[in-house]
Amino acid sequence: MNKLFDSLNLSAGERRLIMFMAVVVFVILNAWYVLPYRNDYQVLGEEIRDARQRLEMYQAAGNRLPGLNEDLKELENQGAVVASSDQGINFLRSIQSQVNRTGIKINRWEQIRDSRGGTNDFFIEKTLPLTYANTDDKELVQFLVALGEDASLIRVYDLTIKPDPKRETLTGRVTLIASYQK
Repeated sequence: MNKLFDSLNLSAGERRLIMFMAVVVFVILNAWYVLPYRNDYQVLGEEIRDARQRLEMYQAAGNRLPGLNEDLKELENQGAVVASSDQGINFLRSIQSQVNRTGIKINRWEQIRDSRGGTNDFFIEKTLPLTYANTDDKELVQFLVALGEDASLIRVYDLTIKPDPKRETLTGRVTLIASYQK
Protein backbone atom coordinates (compact mmCIF):
# COMPACT_ATOMS: atom_id res chain seq x y z
CA MET A 1 0.00 0.00 0.00
CA ASN A 2 2.91 2.31 0.71
CA LYS A 3 4.14 1.85 -2.84
CA LEU A 4 0.82 3.22 -4.11
CA PHE A 5 1.09 6.26 -1.90
CA ASP A 6 4.80 6.66 -2.76
CA SER A 7 4.07 6.65 -6.48
CA LEU A 8 1.48 9.40 -5.93
CA ASN A 9 3.95 11.51 -3.91
CA LEU A 10 1.47 12.01 -1.07
CA SER A 11 2.39 13.38 2.29
CA ALA A 12 1.47 11.66 5.55
CA GLY A 13 -1.51 13.96 6.14
CA GLU A 14 -2.85 13.35 2.66
CA ARG A 15 -2.46 9.61 3.16
CA ARG A 16 -4.47 9.80 6.40
CA LEU A 17 -7.19 11.80 4.63
CA ILE A 18 -7.45 9.22 1.82
CA MET A 19 -7.64 6.37 4.35
CA PHE A 20 -10.29 8.25 6.34
CA MET A 21 -12.33 8.83 3.15
CA ALA A 22 -11.99 5.14 2.20
CA VAL A 23 -13.31 4.11 5.61
CA VAL A 24 -16.21 6.58 5.34
CA VAL A 25 -17.10 5.30 1.84
CA PHE A 26 -16.90 1.71 3.13
CA VAL A 27 -19.22 2.53 6.06
CA ILE A 28 -21.71 4.33 3.78
CA LEU A 29 -21.76 1.48 1.25
CA ASN A 30 -22.13 -1.03 4.07
CA ALA A 31 -25.04 0.94 5.56
CA TRP A 32 -26.67 1.31 2.15
CA TYR A 33 -26.27 -2.21 0.74
CA VAL A 34 -25.62 -4.57 3.66
CA LEU A 35 -27.52 -3.34 6.74
CA PRO A 36 -31.03 -3.51 5.17
CA TYR A 37 -30.51 -7.26 4.64
CA ARG A 38 -29.04 -8.09 8.06
CA ASN A 39 -32.23 -9.87 9.27
CA ASP A 40 -32.75 -11.84 6.07
CA TYR A 41 -30.69 -14.73 7.36
CA GLN A 42 -32.97 -15.13 10.38
CA VAL A 43 -36.11 -14.80 8.24
CA LEU A 44 -34.75 -17.31 5.75
CA GLY A 45 -33.90 -19.68 8.59
CA GLU A 46 -37.46 -19.40 9.93
CA GLU A 47 -38.91 -20.02 6.45
CA ILE A 48 -36.72 -23.10 6.06
CA ARG A 49 -37.81 -24.37 9.48
CA ASP A 50 -41.50 -23.79 8.60
CA ALA A 51 -41.05 -25.50 5.23
CA ARG A 52 -39.48 -28.53 6.94
CA GLN A 53 -42.36 -28.70 9.42
CA ARG A 54 -44.89 -28.53 6.57
CA LEU A 55 -42.98 -31.22 4.70
CA GLU A 56 -43.05 -33.48 7.78
CA MET A 57 -46.78 -32.82 8.18
CA TYR A 58 -47.46 -33.62 4.49
CA GLN A 59 -45.34 -36.76 4.68
CA ALA A 60 -47.23 -37.89 7.80
CA ALA A 61 -50.53 -37.27 6.00
CA GLY A 62 -49.22 -39.14 2.95
CA ASN A 63 -48.25 -42.07 5.15
CA ARG A 64 -51.82 -42.20 6.49
CA LEU A 65 -53.29 -42.22 2.96
CA PRO A 66 -53.52 -46.02 2.49
CA GLY A 67 -55.43 -46.36 5.77
CA LEU A 68 -57.71 -43.49 4.83
CA ASN A 69 -58.43 -45.11 1.45
CA GLU A 70 -59.44 -48.29 3.24
CA ASP A 71 -61.69 -46.29 5.58
CA LEU A 72 -63.22 -44.51 2.60
CA LYS A 73 -64.01 -47.79 0.85
CA GLU A 74 -65.57 -49.11 4.05
CA LEU A 75 -67.71 -45.98 4.47
CA GLU A 76 -68.74 -46.04 0.81
CA ASN A 77 -69.93 -49.61 1.25
CA GLN A 78 -71.89 -48.67 4.37
CA GLY A 79 -73.65 -45.59 3.02
CA ALA A 80 -76.56 -45.39 0.66
CA VAL A 81 -75.86 -44.31 -2.88
CA VAL A 82 -77.65 -41.18 -4.01
CA ALA A 83 -79.20 -41.74 -7.38
CA SER A 84 -78.56 -39.32 -10.20
CA SER A 85 -81.34 -37.19 -11.66
CA ASP A 86 -81.88 -39.53 -14.61
CA GLN A 87 -82.92 -42.16 -12.06
CA GLY A 88 -85.75 -39.93 -10.81
CA ILE A 89 -88.26 -42.34 -12.33
CA ASN A 90 -87.22 -44.75 -9.56
CA PHE A 91 -88.75 -42.26 -7.14
CA LEU A 92 -92.24 -42.97 -8.49
CA ARG A 93 -91.63 -46.72 -8.87
CA SER A 94 -90.39 -47.03 -5.31
CA ILE A 95 -93.43 -45.21 -3.94
CA GLN A 96 -95.80 -47.29 -6.06
CA SER A 97 -94.23 -50.51 -4.82
CA GLN A 98 -94.59 -49.37 -1.20
CA VAL A 99 -98.23 -48.39 -1.82
CA ASN A 100 -98.98 -51.79 -3.35
CA ARG A 101 -97.16 -53.66 -0.57
CA THR A 102 -98.74 -51.84 2.37
CA GLY A 103 -102.26 -51.44 0.96
CA ILE A 104 -102.63 -47.71 1.56
CA LYS A 105 -105.40 -46.28 -0.64
CA ILE A 106 -104.14 -43.34 -2.71
CA ASN A 107 -106.94 -41.18 -4.18
CA ARG A 108 -104.83 -38.69 -6.05
CA TRP A 109 -101.30 -38.82 -7.45
CA GLU A 110 -100.08 -35.35 -8.28
CA GLN A 111 -97.29 -34.58 -10.69
CA ILE A 112 -93.67 -34.95 -9.58
CA ARG A 113 -91.98 -31.57 -9.46
CA ASP A 114 -88.58 -30.19 -8.63
CA SER A 115 -88.43 -28.57 -5.24
CA ARG A 116 -87.81 -24.82 -5.19
CA GLY A 117 -85.66 -22.87 -2.77
CA GLY A 118 -82.90 -25.44 -2.34
CA THR A 119 -79.49 -24.09 -1.44
CA ASN A 120 -77.51 -27.08 -2.63
CA ASP A 121 -75.97 -26.85 -6.09
CA PHE A 122 -75.18 -30.56 -6.27
CA PHE A 123 -78.62 -32.09 -5.67
CA ILE A 124 -82.12 -31.78 -7.08
CA GLU A 125 -85.04 -32.43 -4.79
CA LYS A 126 -88.15 -33.99 -6.31
CA THR A 127 -91.47 -33.84 -4.47
CA LEU A 128 -94.62 -35.89 -4.93
CA PRO A 129 -97.83 -34.88 -3.12
CA LEU A 130 -100.29 -37.74 -2.53
CA THR A 131 -103.82 -37.71 -1.16
CA TYR A 132 -105.03 -40.82 0.67
CA ALA A 133 -108.46 -41.79 1.99
CA ASN A 134 -110.22 -44.72 3.67
CA THR A 135 -106.92 -45.91 5.10
CA ASP A 136 -106.47 -47.67 8.41
CA ASP A 137 -103.87 -46.33 10.80
CA LYS A 138 -101.96 -49.59 10.54
CA GLU A 139 -101.65 -49.27 6.75
CA LEU A 140 -100.47 -45.67 7.03
CA VAL A 141 -97.83 -46.54 9.62
CA GLN A 142 -96.64 -49.51 7.54
CA PHE A 143 -96.34 -47.25 4.49
CA LEU A 144 -94.30 -44.64 6.37
CA VAL A 145 -92.05 -47.27 7.97
CA ALA A 146 -91.52 -48.98 4.59
CA LEU A 147 -90.44 -45.65 3.08
CA GLY A 148 -87.92 -45.19 5.87
CA GLU A 149 -86.49 -48.68 5.52
CA ASP A 150 -86.11 -48.46 1.74
CA ALA A 151 -82.64 -47.53 0.40
CA SER A 152 -84.12 -44.93 -1.98
CA LEU A 153 -83.67 -41.99 0.46
CA ILE A 154 -87.33 -40.96 0.20
CA ARG A 155 -88.55 -39.01 3.18
CA VAL A 156 -91.80 -37.39 4.29
CA TYR A 157 -91.78 -33.63 3.87
CA ASP A 158 -95.33 -32.89 4.99
CA LEU A 159 -98.04 -35.09 6.50
CA THR A 160 -101.68 -34.26 7.22
CA ILE A 161 -103.93 -36.79 8.99
CA LYS A 162 -107.67 -36.37 9.54
CA PRO A 163 -110.37 -38.85 10.47
CA ASP A 164 -113.04 -39.44 7.84
CA PRO A 165 -116.59 -38.21 8.59
CA LYS A 166 -117.59 -41.60 10.04
CA ARG A 167 -114.45 -41.63 12.21
CA GLU A 168 -113.56 -45.16 11.12
CA THR A 169 -110.60 -44.57 8.77
CA LEU A 170 -108.08 -41.84 8.03
CA THR A 171 -107.81 -39.35 5.21
CA GLY A 172 -105.14 -36.81 4.51
CA ARG A 173 -102.24 -35.71 2.42
CA VAL A 174 -98.57 -36.67 2.40
CA THR A 175 -95.79 -34.94 0.48
CA LEU A 176 -92.79 -37.15 -0.22
CA ILE A 177 -89.39 -35.79 -1.18
CA ALA A 178 -86.20 -37.37 -2.53
CA SER A 179 -82.76 -35.98 -3.40
CA TYR A 180 -80.91 -36.82 -6.63
CA GLN A 181 -77.51 -35.79 -7.92
CA LYS A 182 -77.49 -33.16 -10.64
